[in-house]
Amino acid sequence: MPPATADLATAWAFLEGGMDHIMTRLHTGLSYYDYNGLYTVVYNYCTSSRRRNTAGGARSRTAGANLLRSDIYDKLIRYFIVHLEHLRDVC
Repeated sequence: MPPATADLATAWAFLEGGMDHIMTRLHTGLSYYDYNGLYTVVYNYCTSSRRRNTAGGARSRTAGANLLRSDIYDKLIRYFIVHLEHLRDVC
């Protein structure tokens, strides 16, 4: 599992494997440990604080989910589009 401060590429690499399992091999089961790992990576990515400069030059932390972190949802949407296009082409 990636660290709590993982960037998008690292978090997505982990999540994509889990998505592949859910979308193509769910009949083999998904353990609580694996599910919890996927959930935790998304949670950590979406709620991790970013340090940024404020007008006074002081450093502040942003709290909670950050709209700038919506890029992980863009990856998820793209994953579903590609997956469903593949299913459409196979059928």
